[in-house]
Amino acid sequence: METKKSTLLKVVSIIMIIGGALYLVMGAISLFGAFGVAAVPEAGTPLIFVVLGLVNIAMGAFNLVAGITGSKAASGNGNVKRCKNFAIILLVLAVLSLALNIFWSLGTDQVIYNIISSIVGITLPVLYFIGAKKVSE
Repeated sequence: METKKSTLLKVVSIIMIIGGALYLVMGAISLFGAFGVAAVPEAGTPLIFVVLGLVNIAMGAFNLVAGITGSKAASGNGNVKRCKNFAIILLVLAVLSLALNIFWSLGTDQVIYNIISSIVGITLPVLYFIGAKKVSE
């Protein structure tokens, strides 16, 4: 039975499932692009696309699994402690993403956009943790 306490966790979990699927697609596109460029002998392998592709795939997998776990926990069928652990892992990955975005965009006109984008990315794991905490109460 869904209660008012579990609504936040349910909504954030659905957003995370959708976001996780998008991360997986973006990661695959990035990797295919890197390998496509690497096929040109003079170009070499653009390491940044490989790194970004792997980071996106990792974030996508964590978001997808966390979203499914959170959705189950919000319905009363899942482990809320596992949701809190996923929230912490995702928060660490989001902070890492913020640091990498700042590092890679310093000196460009994209730095403000990347910082704002990363800060928005940090809010989802925080809301997920708050939702999991409410359900466990």
